Amino acid sequence: SLAGIMEIAGQLGVGKSDLTAFTETIANLGVATNLSGEEAATMLAQYANIMQMPLSDIDRLGSVIVGLGNSCATTERDIAEMAQRLAGTGNLLGLNNAQVMGLSATMASLGINAEAGGSAMSRTLQANAAVLSGGDELTRFAQAAGVSAQDFAQAWRGDPLAALDQLLAGVSRVNASGGDATGMLADLGLNDLTVVDTLLRL
Repeated sequence: SLAGIMEIAGQLGVGKSDLTAFTETIANLGVATNLSGEEAATMLAQYANIMQMPLSDIDRLGSVIVGLGNSCATTERDIAEMAQRLAGTGNLLGLNNAQVMGLSATMASLGINAEAGGSAMSRTLQANAAVLSGGDELTRFAQAAGVSAQDFAQAWRGDPLAALDQLLAGVSRVNASGGDATGMLADLGLNDLTVVDTLLRL
């Protein structure tokens, strides 16, 4: 009910100026998607808090989730749940909402569980962040991606997901040629089974 959504919104710290728009967006999601009103209120408010997103943008976020749910092989609930898991790392790395939502929809479309996949991607991106210190670790990641150390570091500084894409392209090339992609990831310190499964699916 609208009263129930408003009550949850208040508990989650939604201010009076945003309460009406927030409640309308959540109610619409409850009608148009497989997210219940209470789930949507909690997930989106927590996501907005973590990403430091103004709640005045909640209607746009709701539209993005519905759009991705309609165009990807997954549900709005799975996208929102994955995004909630990725928000902390996304905010830490300076990713914007479009990047977090796009990555969330992609991962959910591949049948990656939100809890395991969110942790795996967070570990991957945090490991990738170590390239900024340079040295051997940067060289290993760049070689795996098939680019120069300078190009990989530049990609990471400009857009961490672009650097991830380069790494995934390298993993794909090794895998397609019959090489040991799992071993290559292990050499990068990405040897957790959930991390390996997530990256190989991507």
